[in-house]
Amino acid sequence: MLRCGGSSHHFAAPSPTRAFSQSGEGYDSVTATQQAYAQIKNVVRENAYIMAFNDAFLVVAGSLLAGAVLVWLCHQAKAVPGAVAH
Repeated sequence: MLRCGGSSHHFAAPSPTRAFSQSGEGYDSVTATQQAYAQIKNVVRENAYIMAFNDAFLVVAGSLLAGAVLVWLCHQAKAVPGAVAH
């Protein structure tokens, strides 16, 4: 039971490093911090790959759209009378 002026550390959310160190595998705070940073690094890298793919898709879509507009603006060649087709 919590009394006035008593400690409330039992109700505080554990920090990620504390959760790693108390997971039963015996990680110290330095190792837990390194693992937390490694997880963040992996998430950032994954999101960077997704964003790069999105940018590449937009470049390809823009190129195809520009090519379609150029084809639409080009005039069709007129056939010359008497010309031999291959």
